[in-house]
Amino acid sequence: MADQSQSSPNPKPLPPPPPPPRAAAAAAERDFLLHLEAYLARRDGVDKLLKIARYAAKIALSSPSGAGTLAPRLKAFESSVGLSRKAFRLGKFVQDVNALRCPSAAAPSAADRLLAAAAYGGEGLYYFVEQFVWLAKAGLIPAELAPRLQRISAWAELVGYAGSIALKLKEVKKIRSTIESKTPISKSGKCDGIEERRRRR
Repeated sequence: MADQSQSSPNPKPLPPPPPPPRAAAAAAERDFLLHLEAYLARRDGVDKLLKIARYAAKIALSSPSGAGTLAPRLKAFESSVGLSRKAFRLGKFVQDVNALRCPSAAAPSAADRLLAAAAYGGEGLYYFVEQFVWLAKAGLIPAELAPRLQRISAWAELVGYAGSIALKLKEVKKIRSTIESKTPISKSGKCDGIEERRRRR
């Protein structure tokens, strides 16, 4: 009895210490940007629909007949849809910011990282500048800035496309080399698997 009275129960484990303020703030910031990207991605369907409508109007205007009496209306519609698409792409540069912030396992070398920076950085800058182009065309900022902003966005889009194409070409080359490594070729230029099947016959 004395031993039982003297023995104390096991103490409860202490709760883990709270995370440092900087780490918690960084995690909250990452979560906010990821949630913002997911929220903005819901508008992509409407943006694609407007894109189809705009290019359909462009095709109708470029036809030999020029859409006849509907040409002025189609031209006004095409211009209005183009301006609406810029509004729907507000904040779309966040997805490229997240792509640049998160290191990708698909870009192990310095060249791949440089191409990824060109692809995502160029596309992100394009979407960012396009917001101000929309503001200039909407009349909120001076319209004189629109031509300069459009040149910047065009060059940024070109850099983004060049980086994306280079990355895709490297991926295709990597896939092709993987397929070739899994399909051994004999010196005669024929697949060893085909030769083996012929021998079995």
